[in-house]
Amino acid sequence: MPAENDEEQNRQGQGGIDSLFPNPPSFYEHFTAENLEALKNHPAGTPLPPNLEYLVPPPPPTKSYREFGAHWTIPDVLLPLKEMGVTQLYSDDIDKEGSGGKGRALELKRLAKSGLIAYLELVGLLGWSPTEANFMPKVQDIRTILINMHHLINEYRPHQARETLIMMMEEQLEQMDKEIEDSRKARERVEEVLKEAQEIGKEFSLENSERTEGQIVLEGQIEREERKKDEELWNLAGEIMDS
Repeated sequence: MPAENDEEQNRQGQGGIDSLFPNPPSFYEHFTAENLEALKNHPAGTPLPPNLEYLVPPPPPTKSYREFGAHWTIPDVLLPLKEMGVTQLYSDDIDKEGSGGKGRALELKRLAKSGLIAYLELVGLLGWSPTEANFMPKVQDIRTILINMHHLINEYRPHQARETLIMMMEEQLEQMDKEIEDSRKARERVEEVLKEAQEIGKEFSLENSERTEGQIVLEGQIEREERKKDEELWNLAGEIMDS
């Protein structure tokens, strides 16, 4: 990309990317219908003119990138405070054997108390001599304490992710077990209805082929019972399909 384009990006990085609500980069103006058509018809393997270079996406970053003024590494790893230029207020052997995993919790409590004391001292300084030379060192102390607390909490993220994954898998297993149990109960209900229908058919079966008036009435009752059982079977099948 030309040198003037790099300078333009640097100016945008100073005033746009680092701001709270950055403006869109100015090179969006190059995305016109004419330029897109020219890029489509441009011979492959030949250098692009400056107005078309912005239309080609840059290669993905491999080591680091910036996002809203923050610098991120690839892969995203939690750097030690010393490499970040921040004073570390806790010891490196905070997780030594025999602490029972309580070292970090105690250190977080200690830092929280230190932060409250530093805040009270800052309020006192502002009431006594509200000049930047007096209160800015205390503000920096509070910032260092909060960064240390935030760094300790972030070191719990892998453990949190592992426990969250375990919880999600357990919930999925419980849901699958529930679905299997519901299917088993539905199967038992279908078998019971089929068994009842079979018993009713045997109970009302005719012993001979002679048809009397009473037998005709009996057959009508059997037919109605069978229709009723058929309706129950269809309703049960519909409930199973809906569940």
